[in-house]
Amino acid sequence: TATVSWVPTGNESAWNVEYKPSNSSTWTVEPTTSNPHILYGLTASTNYDIRVQADCGDELSAYRDGAFSTAGCELSEQCPFEFVLTDGFGDGWNGAALNVKQNGVTVATMTVAASESTATYQLALCDSSTITLTWTSGSYDSECSFVIYNAVGDAIYTSGASIPARLQPSPPTAPCLPARDHTT
Repeated sequence: TATVSWVPTGNESAWNVEYKPSNSSTWTVEPTTSNPHILYGLTASTNYDIRVQADCGDELSAYRDGAFSTAGCELSEQCPFEFVLTDGFGDGWNGAALNVKQNGVTVATMTVAASESTATYQLALCDSSTITLTWTSGSYDSECSFVIYNAVGDAIYTSGASIPARLQPSPPTAPCLPARDHTT
């Protein structure tokens, strides 16, 4: 399942929620009066396109488009990871991005926004799933770095000095660790 929500653009109270796997041309249409709306029967580890349209009876709004990915495992099998991205100059990643794939499906695309020096992303990955990191090059890649932390705050992956070296090897699996009590 997936829970989707949107910000109404007026006083509408009915919508058409349409979604499909990204590699499909066939949309599933679900009229609803609920916001948020729960989508059922989705396929695990799949990228989806979604669009929402207000239904005002005799008039339909333009679509608002989006995308999401489904997890490859049950919630009880997901492990929290923190990705801390840094820009050495403090002006964002200038078009660069870190792409995270789980079992071959892109689950996140991360970057540091313009005029920012850091960005932190929380990402739940399936226990022992195959993780692949790919790099989208930007204008000043040498300014970019990142660290991945596991559930107990241990750095499990630190980027290197150059972009190609940074991503070799990618962390091959995402092992879960029990949370530790950090109180003393």
